[in-house]
Amino acid sequence: MHSSILPTGQREPEVGDERLLERARDVLRIEAQAVLELVDTIDGDFARACRLILACQGRVVVSGIGKSGHVARKIAATLAFELARSLP
Repeated sequence: MHSSILPTGQREPEVGDERLLERARDVLRIEAQAVLELVDTIDGDFARACRLILACQGRVVVSGIGKSGHVARKIAATLAFELARSLP
């Protein structure tokens, strides 16, 4: 962390590299486990949603506000990339 981005008079916290790396690895393990737990929840509803999106003749609108808006932008970007790749 650069001291120029810290408020005046505030010191950089004293946290060792190993502690930071340990925490990052813990977070990745937790997130990976959460994703793995989703595997068994994908069912026919997911396939139906995929077929509906693929059958669209026009545009697919994905929207949200705040964090869901950020997720919507990521989904829109993925759809644009994947659908463009799949067109003959």
